[in-house]
Amino acid sequence: MHVFNSIESLTKVIGKRSLNIALGNFDGVHLGHQSLIAGVVKSARLRDRLSVVVSFDPHPLQYFAKSGDFKKIDSPTMRRRLLAALGVDVLLELKFDESLSCLSAQQFLELLTAAGNLRQISVGVDFRFGKGRLGDVQFLSDFCEGEGIEAIIVEPVHVDDLVASSSQVRHWLRQGDVEKAAMMLGRSFILMGTVVHGQKVGRTIGFPTANIACHDQLIPGNGVYAGTLTVASDVSSQLRGNNEFACVINIGYRPTRGEAKKDVSVEAHVFAIQDSDFDLYEQPVELKFISRLRDEKKFPDLDALKRQIAVDIECAKKKIKRFS
Repeated sequence: MHVFNSIESLTKVIGKRSLNIALGNFDGVHLGHQSLIAGVVKSARLRDRLSVVVSFDPHPLQYFAKSGDFKKIDSPTMRRRLLAALGVDVLLELKFDESLSCLSAQQFLELLTAAGNLRQISVGVDFRFGKGRLGDVQFLSDFCEGEGIEAIIVEPVHVDDLVASSSQVRHWLRQGDVEKAAMMLGRSFILMGTVVHGQKVGRTIGFPTANIACHDQLIPGNGVYAGTLTVASDVSSQLRGNNEFACVINIGYRPTRGEAKKDVSVEAHVFAIQDSDFDLYEQPVELKFISRLRDEKKFPDLDALKRQIAVDIECAKKKIKRFS
């Protein structure tokens, strides 16, 4: 999959090729997104066209929020990986800035037509665009009819009577219900980050942990989870030829240690490998969330915490075996 960040760079490479476009934010690339994109890819292949996903960076809600509170479901790396796996030929990530945000719906669509021989545009039924979000699917359909472009309006996908949506996935993740989020994503949620040095308290009680500095993603709600840690670098070849390990993930403020509630910490205890083999400092890793085990809570002392971690490990083993 080729990635471009401007229409100019795209047109220099593709020339006069005919294009089928999927237009949207595609935050999380959930089942609804997958359905829309799969249709675009299939149609493009049948007609010898290029399938192009047009999206935005940053997410418009990130741009308008300004506060930084809005976090995307996937990192850019993960989103690109997911789109490539769907067979997308080209990802066009338009920079969402003041200039783009001020374009009217008409001007935005005219900008897209400059991308080349545009033959088809597919969007979800609720997609809106242009300044003030005044452009809707009817506006898009009318514009396409006048330009000889096929407009495809894709109906939503339902999961347990709920529409698969980025906002719903984000809701489940904030609640810590990673299993329901996974149902809408069609995969387990993955948090990407880098292993950093922590206080090494886990070593003193026999449960060394990897402290994760996360990328700019939504972090699931505080609690303890069963999951896996994948080493996303060449160092994985040194770890018994494996790069994915079962683990217990803790998200929260570590109340038993009496720390002030500042930034949320993300820690992973990998229980199937010896500490001497597990030096991952500064290494990129991916945490896959399989199931929530319990709430985070304060224990009277480290011995009580140690006993609970042992229980968590046994529960995680059962969950990971069931969902693997």
